[in-house]
Amino acid sequence: MPPWPLPPSVDAIYPSRPGGLTAPTLSNWQFHYGGSGGVTFGAGQPIRVTLVEGLGGLPTINSQDQAFPRDTGEYVGVDAMGGRDITIDVSVQSGIVSEMSVLGGAVFAGGVIEQPLWFQLPSLGTLCSMCRPRSRSSIWDPLVEVDRSWASVIALHATDPRLYAQGASSSSASSGSGTVALSVTNGGNVETRPVVVLTGPQTVPQITNTTIGATVAFATGTTIATGDQVVIDFSTPHTVQYFTGGITNAPWNGGTGPVYSVYNWLDQSATSWWTLLPGVNALSLATTSGSLAAGALQVWHADATIL
Repeated sequence: MPPWPLPPSVDAIYPSRPGGLTAPTLSNWQFHYGGSGGVTFGAGQPIRVTLVEGLGGLPTINSQDQAFPRDTGEYVGVDAMGGRDITIDVSVQSGIVSEMSVLGGAVFAGGVIEQPLWFQLPSLGTLCSMCRPRSRSSIWDPLVEVDRSWASVIALHATDPRLYAQGASSSSASSGSGTVALSVTNGGNVETRPVVVLTGPQTVPQITNTTIGATVAFATGTTIATGDQVVIDFSTPHTVQYFTGGITNAPWNGGTGPVYSVYNWLDQSATSWWTLLPGVNALSLATTSGSLAAGALQVWHADATIL
């Protein structure tokens, strides 16, 4: 399941994920957590922010270095970013009981569902970290007059360390040749993993990021019927799902069309999973079909940033 926000107003592709997460309107140094029913805090809000740690800098690095058994040093392993731990200190000087209730209604344990922590910094667009609460302290000082001061420390964890902008969607034009090109820009500073939607009719589709020189290839004989869609999630773990009658006909959208995995339709020997690099990415869809309608290739993505 994509850990980042899908474009707003698109159809849901997972039962537990809204079709799109829309960034709220925030001022500089403001934060919002918990989706549409969440809480806004920070500059100019009753709940003020006094300290933020973990949204900037590198997250924990998972290293696979192995020590030499009989010598000084290590074998060089792969370094990869782990999750991100975020700590936010907040305080309230008025309306303590009501603001405690507001914060408590937004920051609570929610199983496996990650919610967007949106924030706005000067000269940056609104970004979010998809995260879950791990703890929320409540500090009451009996020496302070009632309704004068209250503090809380919120700890959140993000399994994906990237910070994401509002999601975007790009669609290809029509083509009479069975091949179409699409340019997609990742406006962040680190790679991001897209969701690709293929709309039939198509036969033996091959989706290539020519900027990288990598292709996700379907095996010979593969056919996407007219009106059906295949959704390819390039995040980890990779998934390839077939939507009979399209995404809008999925059961969780009120439809009746079956949805099933077609990961085995890929030609594994010819497939190399790719990402969207920072900047412009030149993508192409090639099929053995005689023509492709507009929107045969859709790419959903969100700009990814590390501060």
